[in-house]
This record gives sequence, structure tokens and C-alpha cells, in this order.
Amino acid sequence: MLRKTTVVLTMCAVFFSTVQSLSIDSSSLTVESRTPAQESIVGIDRYETAVKISQRNFARAKNIFLISSDSIPDSVSSTSLAEELDSPILLSDKDVLGKSTLTEIQRLNPSKVYLVGGTNSIGTSVEKLLKSLGYRTERIAGSDRCETSYKLAAYLNNLAFQNSIAIANAESGILDAISFGPISAKYDMPIFLQHRNDDFSKIKDYIKKNNISTIYVLGDKSNLPSEISSLDKVNYITGETLNDINAKINDTFYKEPYIDSLIVVKDGNKKSTDLADALSVGVMASKENSPILMVGDTLSNSQISFLKSKRFNTVLQVGGSGNEDAISDINLILLNSDEENNSGTNEFTKFYQEILKLVNQERRKAGLKSVVFDLSLSEVASLKSQDMADNGYFNHISPTYGSAFDMLRANGISYSWAGENIAVGQKSPEQVMRDWMNSPTHKDNILMPQFERLGIGIAANRSGRLYWTQIFTGESSI
Repeated sequence: MLRKTTVVLTMCAVFFSTVQSLSIDSSSLTVESRTPAQESIVGIDRYETAVKISQRNFARAKNIFLISSDSIPDSVSSTSLAEELDSPILLSDKDVLGKSTLTEIQRLNPSKVYLVGGTNSIGTSVEKLLKSLGYRTERIAGSDRCETSYKLAAYLNNLAFQNSIAIANAESGILDAISFGPISAKYDMPIFLQHRNDDFSKIKDYIKKNNISTIYVLGDKSNLPSEISSLDKVNYITGETLNDINAKINDTFYKEPYIDSLIVVKDGNKKSTDLADALSVGVMASKENSPILMVGDTLSNSQISFLKSKRFNTVLQVGGSGNEDAISDINLILLNSDEENNSGTNEFTKFYQEILKLVNQERRKAGLKSVVFDLSLSEVASLKSQDMADNGYFNHISPTYGSAFDMLRANGISYSWAGENIAVGQKSPEQVMRDWMNSPTHKDNILMPQFERLGIGIAANRSGRLYWTQIFTGESSI
């Protein structure tokens, strides 16, 4: 088994292949990017993903929030308080504190660790371990998730002025509440969880006592106490699906056309534990004023509309495999929007979509996970195709830029595995994919398990002859 730090370089061309190297001044290789940069925070599991989020944002933390990875509903209201206390959110099993989480706690060296939820969420064994290591702990918990949300709100109320709150259903509204988390943190806004038939008087008293002026109701109001309808200044954020509500939240609170980062997480429809990534990144999203897009296999129409209305500097994927197709769709939408805003729709966008579809069909038939369409890689691949078309050559080594790997390094694109396929003369994605799949070396690139991301470049010379480039990369240690 090769170590992750090993760099594997493979290059394949239809008709002939070369792997010779060329020394070249890297200052001439940089692509002037107009599309969003591609970043990811991905651990080997949800615990390590939370740790990596923490490492990205905190050199040290006076406070830490520890939540159960298996009891997400107990913790959905914790983001605003965690942000107010400038705390990362880390994950634990009920009875065992994982090594990666413990190591991160030791690195941060907090004065206090907040345990969110009762002992059925974070057990006494974890609490005892933390105390034995010298950490003060404080548990914020109610008899159920609704009361826990109330206690988190009351705690926040002692630290920050509040003039607004949010209310979500304690069962069907969990994704809505997590989606709203960065907003609640930005505006010191508690999120209350309620069942339809719950006694609403406690929250009603809270609204009156604290002179709450604005109330956001998340999701279908018929799933919440009917008394909400009698309140003043209620704003309903709803939609046909959970993903539509996510888009509506983003539309409501991110009005500016230019946004630095878009954070993409799984929506939990396949596994509820996938929501841990969204909860862990909520504090970071609030601090960076970044919308969270919660996706499954595909995007909803309202999410597509939101993406088309914005320009982003960075697309940040948080969490591992499970939403590759949606990430690719996002990047293709943003690529098309960028082209429309600059020089008309890219004539090859549909070809990119078709090649990506065909590549992933072949990978799935082979039992492999899909690759993600990567904008940064596609800029490099497009530059390579254009260089071949302009200069009338067909080779992995460009007289202008050197190899694809020279170009990747010059543009700051890291990889442990990388490969390039090129072709010339084919008139359609189907034809070029057929030729690549009929060539063992090209097929090996397309079906290499270690590859995770794909860049596609297509260019035509003056006579209309097409030059095709695929650049694959991966960080996997498979």
C-alpha cells in the first residue's frame, strides 16, 4: 500500500503517449482564475471532520462544545451559544471520547468543556474522563430536546442582547434548524424546538419578557403550536422540501450578489448522522458570513436559482463521500453563470456535463465512487486544450507550460495522485469516451480508485477540430 504522500503521475493520450519530463519556469504557468476556488474539509469520519473544522478556525479555545454524534436533535440549537462563547463544536460517542476528538481538546487546552444534552447523549463516562484530565465541564440539558433548546436560549440570553428568535418543529424541523444555525449565531438568535401539541406558554413568556420583536418560523407552521399564528411580526420561512427551505433561508439572509464562500454539506436524508458536519461547521459559517447549502444527490430548483443569483470566491465541501453529484452540479452551474456574466454561455458546458456523466457511469459500473467536477482543475485542463489547439501539437508536454503536473503545482493544486487523458479529433463526448475506454491506459485513469476530482477542458482550433483534456486528482490513500 502506497502512503498518502506518494505522488503517482500518469499520462495517457489517444494515438500515442509520453511521460518525459520538462523543466520550466513555473511563473509562466499560473491560470488567472475567474471561477470559484475549490476547497474541502474532509476527515476519515465525522469526528475527524469536526476536528479539521476546529483546526482551521481555532489556534486555542477557552471553551469547547461537545455534542453527541448520534443524538443530533439535542444539539441543533447550540450554534448561537457556541459562537457567542467563541467555541468550536466537537463530536463524541455517548460513552467513548474518540482519540481524534480528545487530541483536539488537548491541543485547544480549554478552560471549560460544555456537554450538550443529557447523559443519554453524552454519557457520564465521557464527563468523568474530561474531569480526570483536569477540564471543567458544564452540562446544558433538559428532559428532552425541546427543553434543551430552551436552556440553551436562556444561557445565551445571559450573554447577549436578543431581539429575535426562531422556532422549528422538534421532529421534522431538525434540518431547518441546522440550516438556520449560522444565521442564529450571527444575530444572537436562539432556536426553540417545539412539537405541535406542546405547551407554548413558556416560549410566549420568553418572547414577552425579552421584548422579542421578530420571530422566524421554520418549515410548515401546521407542525407547530397554533398559538404562533396569534403572535406579532412572525416571518414564515417555508418550502415544499427541506432543500427548498434551505434555499429560502439563504435567499432571505444573503442578499448580496458577491459572497466569499459557499459551504456545501450533506442534508442528512440518507443518514441522519450526516447532519453532524453541518452542525460542526455552523460557527465557522457564521464567522465567515457563508451560506450553507444542504444537498443530497441532486439540487432543488430553488437551490439552483440561489446559486445562479450569486458569485462565490470559494466552494467549500465539508464532509466526505455521499454528495459528489451535487457538488459537480454546483460547480457546473457556477461555471455556466461565470461564462454568462463574462463572455456568453460556454459552448462546451453541455459537453462537460456529458463527459462527467459518462465517466461516473463507468466508475459506478466498476463499483467505484463518483468523481467531482472541479472548477480549478477544469481551468488547467482548458488551458492545456487551448494551448494544443492554438499551437497545433498533441502531446502531454506543452512547449508553453510543460506537463499537466507542472501546471497543477504552479497553480497551487495539491494532490497525492494525478493523471491526464488527452485526445484530438473526436466530435462528441460519447465518441471521445468510447475511444478512451477502448484504450487500456486511458481506461485505467478513468477507473483509478484513488481519483476523486476531475477537470475537463475542450478547445477548437481554427478549422473546428476539437482537443480534449481530462485531469484527475486524488488525495485518497486507498
